[in-house]
Amino acid sequence: MKTFMKKALLELLKKEGIPVVENMDYILEYVTSAQIGIISYWMVEKDMDLPISEIGAMIRGITNHGPVGYLKKQKAITTDNG
Repeated sequence: MKTFMKKALLELLKKEGIPVVENMDYILEYVTSAQIGIISYWMVEKDMDLPISEIGAMIRGITNHGPVGYLKKQKAITTDNG
């Protein structure tokens, strides 16, 4: 599964014009491990309590902005709505 995800991520990065850097394998390992972790947690521990579209959006948000950036963005959304 990781191999498939790493290939897909590399293709996406190339499509976005993001260069492959030295030690890219570590970055891909980090990202794919985190994504699999979220999916496993959602499926096993949380009994798929959120719609798959929401999990997908969360994974994209964390991948694109990092955990801290994602949380800051969520805070802004929550503050605007609350």
